[in-house]
Amino acid sequence: MTLRKSDVDAFLIDWEEGEYRAEVKTLALRSRSLSFAEVGPVAVSVSKKAQIIRDRLSRTVKRVPEVVVKISNNPCHGMRQIRQYVGYISRRGLLEIEDQNGDPIQGKREQGDLLEEWRHNGLDVLPESHARRETLNLILSMPALTDEVALKRAVRTFAATEFSEHSYVFAYHTPSTDPDPEPPAHPHVHLVVKMEDFKGRRLNPRKADLRRWRETFAEALRANGIEANATSRLARIQHQRPERRAWPSFASSDRTTGSEYTEPTARARVLEEKRLSYYYALGRALGESELKSDRDLAGQVVQFIQESLSRQGRPRRSDPSPESGVNMDR
Repeated sequence: MTLRKSDVDAFLIDWEEGEYRAEVKTLALRSRSLSFAEVGPVAVSVSKKAQIIRDRLSRTVKRVPEVVVKISNNPCHGMRQIRQYVGYISRRGLLEIEDQNGDPIQGKREQGDLLEEWRHNGLDVLPESHARRETLNLILSMPALTDEVALKRAVRTFAATEFSEHSYVFAYHTPSTDPDPEPPAHPHVHLVVKMEDFKGRRLNPRKADLRRWRETFAEALRANGIEANATSRLARIQHQRPERRAWPSFASSDRTTGSEYTEPTARARVLEEKRLSYYYALGRALGESELKSDRDLAGQVVQFIQESLSRQGRPRRSDPSPESGVNMDR
């Protein structure tokens, strides 16, 4: 059968939210339950949401580089550790850093003046050391050969969007600018955000925040001409974690890191198989769409599934569903 665009939109929204139950024949009923025809403004918003999912899916199956946004394992509890960490990311003052106003901060003296402002610009004067975490330290990274100028613009946009009410500084560690004798091959940014904002409210990051930060960063990169995506490993049908690389402590010069891949847990395998079944269903739904662009995307989904299985050393296999309208072996 041929599925209306509204049917496929309904499927995509359920698929993104992990609620899809895999019977394509239920799509028309689900579409009507969303009342596409009866509510104009809502129909537009649902259509836009579905298109965002299509765009993200297209980037995923094309294996567009994934952004990395993670919280550093070097929390700062008080001014002493903040000075140490800012000294580390600035390579002891050799590397210019930038604040939330776009002002460059160069050298140890200017850094010291800036951090003294941080000490006094909150509701309470920050002590040298105490139990409470006083900065959120983020690392934003992209693959080697990413355009450094565009990356810098994207980081400015990201930080201004997510932390507009906070004091922050950031430093760019790139192969061409890092004075370290062993600069990293991949460009990345250290962003230090004061936990307390200008109104005395404190950040309280959660898993959902980290996901949003990745999406905001990826969007900023795309706006500056860099292909970037922000999806989970599960969405990419990857069960193995990459080789672990711990960022070195700012108090240590040890750069030896890494550990072996770990086997997926039983729960991870179940989740992976569930996501794989979702991709099979996605190929069926898109393959039956009235839109040629959806049917083309269905072919890319098929290829993505088979390539993902091959990369994991697993046998290529056909769509197990008898309802399949797409040849999963092609």
